Amino acid sequence: MIAAFGLIGLGFAIAQMIIAVTREEVSEPPFIPTPEQIAASESLWELDAYYNYIGELYILNAIDYEVYYALYLVYQARYYELLEVE
Repeated sequence: MIAAFGLIGLGFAIAQMIIAVTREEVSEPPFIPTPEQIAASESLWELDAYYNYIGELYILNAIDYEVYYALYLVYQARYYELLEVE
């Protein structure tokens, strides 16, 4: 009985791996915001969404450090503009 559940679990795990590999093959490349899009943010909410998104892209290795840092610098400049801090 326990062996049957083990085989079912193994079959389920293999099916999940096949589905994951298939999804990766058909997935599109991630959207990478441009510096102009980040600089055009009209609110801190929108800017915060860009900040979280570029951080996620970097963590997932979708962008390298140079791209991440360039986008972060644009984010930082726009953040201080929106706060009206000099």
